[in-house]
Amino acid sequence: MSESPQPQGNEPATASYTPSANTVAVGTTVISRLPDEERALLSKVECEVLLDGDIGAARAGRNMFLGFLISGLIGLIGLLATANWHDVFANGEWGTAVWAGLMFAIVLASAVGAAIEGRRLSKVMRESAYSSVIRRLKKHFGLEA
Repeated sequence: MSESPQPQGNEPATASYTPSANTVAVGTTVISRLPDEERALLSKVECEVLLDGDIGAARAGRNMFLGFLISGLIGLIGLLATANWHDVFANGEWGTAVWAGLMFAIVLASAVGAAIEGRRLSKVMRESAYSSVIRRLKKHFGLEA
């Protein structure tokens, strides 16, 4: 039994096209690579993953110091509210005052750390090379807030 030849009109559009090393075929679109650039395909989901990339460390540092700040404030307020300050000053029981001073130092240091990390985060989001790439990707994928 012999097979009948298939008509030429039923071949897929890309069947007669073989991409070279400098081109990428996506569906029926052919993307040619320019000599000085590399191309990669990026989906919207992959773009959203990239959006968190470089700012993760700065955001984590800021959040860590904010956590220390809130914990220190809660501890300091609890210590100040429950201490018998008359006994501390009248009888010279300085343990409570030392702990209050330590809690105040934790609150102060964590506030300074949170401010420094917050400035670092805003600088990364505004002025880094990463931020300019992210702005272009957000514009391309329509993710501008």
